[in-house]
Amino acid sequence: PKISELFTRLGPLERDGRYDEAMRVAESLWDARARLSEPSQAFQVALEGLRLANHQAVPETLATWKARAEAALETADPRQRGFYEANLAIAAIDRGDVEQAAAALEATEAALPARAAPDFDRVQVLGTLARALSACGQHGRAIAVGDRAAALAPWSERPRNQTDAALWRLRAGRPADALALLDATESLLEDVAADFDVEMTRGFRALVRTRALLALGRTGEAEKAREGILRPGRGNHALTLGHAETGVALGKPLGQQLDGLDFERPGALARLRARIEYARADGDLVAAERWAGGFTPEMLAVRVPY
Repeated sequence: PKISELFTRLGPLERDGRYDEAMRVAESLWDARARLSEPSQAFQVALEGLRLANHQAVPETLATWKARAEAALETADPRQRGFYEANLAIAAIDRGDVEQAAAALEATEAALPARAAPDFDRVQVLGTLARALSACGQHGRAIAVGDRAAALAPWSERPRNQTDAALWRLRAGRPADALALLDATESLLEDVAADFDVEMTRGFRALVRTRALLALGRTGEAEKAREGILRPGRGNHALTLGHAETGVALGKPLGQQLDGLDFERPGALARLRARIEYARADGDLVAAERWAGGFTPEMLAVRVPY
């Protein structure tokens, strides 16, 4: 296939959670990097491979793509350093090394040159730093950093960052504040939806809203909000797991909705699967212990950034 066709295939494969197929496409692009129109595109390919390696949670694959990204970074736009550091941090967060990720991102953010909004590089770093701080239990700082990311984000990306900001409020034990932020930013989401695909953002907003309503004991409203988590165009493992977890919280049987998802690899999604099993009255505790990767149920409640 043409290089342009390979690039086009990557997004849908990743969105649908077909990470192994997406990785094969990324490998094909890397093999063809000498034919890319711009030298900096090699870094874009390496960055995509690094993001996919985060999902696959295979240490050898992650190390390979990290080395490729480091090499390609020499020909990349210097402003892309933040994207690279953020993706390394995501891998550390998914391993559970949240303090390491937070420290690295704080150093990266301090070294970034000042730019006027929208500051794409800084938004990526700050958004990931907020995730790490929340998983560290530093909720006040996570909220402040997340709000900065939303303020600096480009108009088209702001609803996604505002959804994250609501999540950090929820994880801080402030579900009413999370709902208030979602409500206050709904009109912006609709404005952006006129020109951009926001289906994934809608799914995550529905998930945060459902969890906030559950935390407030408003189960009827939570049932209704949960219907918006999974819709066509929202095929994402984190959404599928969130839908399952909120269903368990509402007393629904798990059924087969997670069949076909691979949780044998360590990482944040496997630990989220473990959290679901621990929450079920008839949960598979042997599998939960394996997926938890040494994390106790108490740790899982805090350190899984979803």
